[in-house]
Amino acid sequence: MIGDPELEGEDRALADVFAVLAGHADPSFVVPPGHDCAVLALPSPQVVVTTDVLVDGVHFELGACGPEAAAAKSLLVNLSDLAATAATPVAFEVGVVLPRRRAADLLLDLAHGLAAVATTYACPCAGGDTNVADGPLVLAVTAFGSVGPEGPVTRAGARVGDVLSVTGPLGGSRGGRHLRFTPRLAEARALAAQGV
Repeated sequence: MIGDPELEGEDRALADVFAVLAGHADPSFVVPPGHDCAVLALPSPQVVVTTDVLVDGVHFELGACGPEAAAAKSLLVNLSDLAATAATPVAFEVGVVLPRRRAADLLLDLAHGLAAVATTYACPCAGGDTNVADGPLVLAVTAFGSVGPEGPVTRAGARVGDVLSVTGPLGGSRGGRHLRFTPRLAEARALAAQGV
């Protein structure tokens, strides 16, 4: 409803969030965030789409890690999914359900956590949605990627007897490694380009 003070407050809060997430002007945005839908000019005819939903108390402990780390993880897991298909990040959207008792103080901190990852991996925010509920913090991120000329990599190529290689340490969740990790985007693209 136009003139509703609660909605006007939400508009101000979202303007602050978009300012944090803007990072830089992205030429792939034909229609930028802030509208009902963003419009992207994609660099390839195929688009890779992935979504992960993370919940406080299940995928992170907000009281222990803080909102910036929780938000960073919510985007990092999606970028790792893009890496698994040898895709290059293009943009992401985020849906947030804020716990009612902390809604006002969480939103901007979440934006800072997302912005740090988005800047590092050149994956700008195309938009999203916010809501408030009596439950825990919920972060739902959808990431979009483009694929190279060799197409997307899937799990269908794995065969019994294949050599399994890793590019970093495994485990470490108790030490907090599940919150901050490196999506292997460059390695995946390099392997795909070589036909591995």
